[in-house]
Amino acid sequence: DCTRDFINGVCAKLDEISIEITDLPIRTWKQQYKENVLEGMLHPKRNDIASSILVYTEYHTDATVRFVVKLLGAQFAIFNESGFHKSFRLRETLN
Repeated sequence: DCTRDFINGVCAKLDEISIEITDLPIRTWKQQYKENVLEGMLHPKRNDIASSILVYTEYHTDATVRFVVKLLGAQFAIFNESGFHKSFRLRETLN
């Protein structure tokens, strides 16, 4: 029997184009997440790929995480359908 446990970050829909990320998966640091996920979505390395997000803003404290991410309406619908945790890499598998 092979079962897997998942650790999720926390995100919530704020309005029709914005989400808020308030917790990251275990062992994921704010700066690492910003550089590896959000910056890659904002400025894709390949020229033939459009940005997935319009902008993100950081409202962290020393003890809390808070990113507010704004998307195009069409992209918001795609991410909503596929799941925000998956789209924003907020789900980690524990083995």
